[in-house]
Amino acid sequence: MAEKIYEGTRPKGAGWSYRIKMTLPNGKKINKEKCGFKSSYEAYQARIEEIGRIKLTNFVDKNITLNQMYDLYLRESATKQKSYNTIKRYNSIYNNHIRSVLGEMYVGRIQPLDLTHFLNEKAEQYHSDYPLSMYNFFLVLFDFARKHKYINEDIMELVERPRPYARPEKVLLTPEQFSSLEQRLISTNVQVAFTIGKNSGLRASEVYALRWSDFDFENKTFEVRKQLQKRDGIWHLVPTKTPKSERTVYFGEEFSQYMQFVKKMQDGNKKRLGQFYKSNIVKVAMDRNHPEIVEIGDIDDFVCVKEDGSMLSPDSNKVISRIAKEMGLKFNFHLLRHYFASSLQQNGVDITVIRDCMGHSNLRTLLEVYSHCNEDQRRSAGALIDSLMGVKNLMPEIVAE
Repeated sequence: MAEKIYEGTRPKGAGWSYRIKMTLPNGKKINKEKCGFKSSYEAYQARIEEIGRIKLTNFVDKNITLNQMYDLYLRESATKQKSYNTIKRYNSIYNNHIRSVLGEMYVGRIQPLDLTHFLNEKAEQYHSDYPLSMYNFFLVLFDFARKHKYINEDIMELVERPRPYARPEKVLLTPEQFSSLEQRLISTNVQVAFTIGKNSGLRASEVYALRWSDFDFENKTFEVRKQLQKRDGIWHLVPTKTPKSERTVYFGEEFSQYMQFVKKMQDGNKKRLGQFYKSNIVKVAMDRNHPEIVEIGDIDDFVCVKEDGSMLSPDSNKVISRIAKEMGLKFNFHLLRHYFASSLQQNGVDITVIRDCMGHSNLRTLLEVYSHCNEDQRRSAGALIDSLMGVKNLMPEIVAE
């Protein structure tokens, strides 16, 4: 019976040889043959070992450290593709946890077991999704290294993924508790922001970025195009969290009357205070693709302001949380977003309508394949929100001209 011939081997003289032909990530071509083996299988085994040795030792720059790789990633990729908040999160993860442990190791020498051991230690320290965030960060960084041929293979395929943290179920306030808190806030500057969040499902950063120029009372809509973020201690108007977050929000007649009432009160304050009514200096990032390009804006039409026109910000939510605590309630602004979505869903609003109202991108893969809400559906949702939220109770029965 003839001897089996294994891949990459052939008879050579009185014995067998193997041949390796491959191109390295740096473009270098390998064409190597070695003979003197007693059988095809022996030559095959030697060939496999040699290919492994070549892959292990031939990198574009085998002396680049993880610190250098991360700096390169920030400079060449992250600042062009990731949001400010994402880069801020990456810096926190890397500088607080990874740099001191793995930073001086050569990228090409880091093994899957090194990363698995690192993540397991973090999982023991943090009872949260933080280790999973670190794992996802490694996915991004080592994918960058592989695509740019600093490593031959993506070692993350062999790194064990941390188990997701089992979060305790989020407990929403009841409709009665939300209404009680809203009534308690009537005497404060933050009541307008609370009511907008409750009636629209906007993120806090989107609520405080709203300007009166975003509102169209004739069509009962407002535009969400920016969010308010603090960067290096300075407030910036920047593009929304994702392109999907840019949206038109539809509202009902009661909410329209309430917002016109708020605007009328602010216009009265502006007229009464005259030159002492304040405008606000913020930096404005004009382009999602170039968020580092900013201009200074002198803005006097923020919706959420104090009596003298001074802008409020997401920092103001601390006031709401403090008042809620005094009432025996546990509150953060994001609960309004959950309350908005659950209220609509429980009252039969199509999930795709809720998705579009909230500017949610996570449902895109699942839902956009099947349907997309139309304008009539979203207008109906705006009217339904009025009946659910009871905003008319916040205005006096007669508003003096």
